[in-house]
Amino acid sequence: LALLGGPDLLLLDEPINGLDPEGIRQMRDLLLRLNRERGLTILISSHILGELSKIATRYGIIQQGRLVEQLTAGELEQKCTDYLHIKADQPQKAAALLEQQLHLTRWEMRPEGELRIYETADARAVGQLLAQAGIAVEETVWPSGELRRLRPAVLVSHNIVSCMDPELPASLSPEVHRILREDLGFDGVVMTDDLAMDAVKAYAADGNIAVMSIQAGNDLVVTTDYRTQIPRVIQAVKDGALEESVIDAACLRVLRWKLELGLLELTEEGTLVSAVLP
Repeated sequence: LALLGGPDLLLLDEPINGLDPEGIRQMRDLLLRLNRERGLTILISSHILGELSKIATRYGIIQQGRLVEQLTAGELEQKCTDYLHIKADQPQKAAALLEQQLHLTRWEMRPEGELRIYETADARAVGQLLAQAGIAVEETVWPSGELRRLRPAVLVSHNIVSCMDPELPASLSPEVHRILREDLGFDGVVMTDDLAMDAVKAYAADGNIAVMSIQAGNDLVVTTDYRTQIPRVIQAVKDGALEESVIDAACLRVLRWKLELGLLELTEEGTLVSAVLP
């Protein structure tokens, strides 16, 4: 109805409320097409930044009924970028060391001796390097806190989500994993709940439940029946039922997550060693 008069401006309030993932995708495509084909300006009121970030070019922040800030999509992305905050007494020398020793290039010098590093860096290693060079470091911290350490992984349950896949539990559904990877843009580790549970065992008539879960798109397979399932996964690779490239990609995501968590360390020789066990 809002489009009947051929308006130049369309106002929408929470247009994706109550929609399933497919409905959200269709609404997003429709709005982009209206803007592209009709030159329609669209003003959306929403609190779901993840969806807005896929279509919006400008943002207005409203607080208690007042517009407190306006910014472009690029400016908002910069504000939301995670970074390592370092406060040191010799920031220029610290920056030079970070470039020479750790090969960091995405950093910014801020007032009062603050450095911001906009790429993955081990705060402990950075602090040790600067301290060894005689640079006094007041603090090294990720301002976003521990949340950044939780982002790289998601556990997919054994529930059937009918709006995504009415036939298979989410943990065994290729469609659910497609939505995670493609529609939601998730590039971290996807893991299962225990595959020995009765809720999923019946879906693999041949007993190859772990193989089925990897084929669906899981990276980390959790099962108390590992003595049975590990040999079956190995056999599936030998038989060609599972591609080695799929296993390799899953392993890389898990190793990357362990590095980010500090469970593994990369040696100067380029090998991975445990950062926890002696």
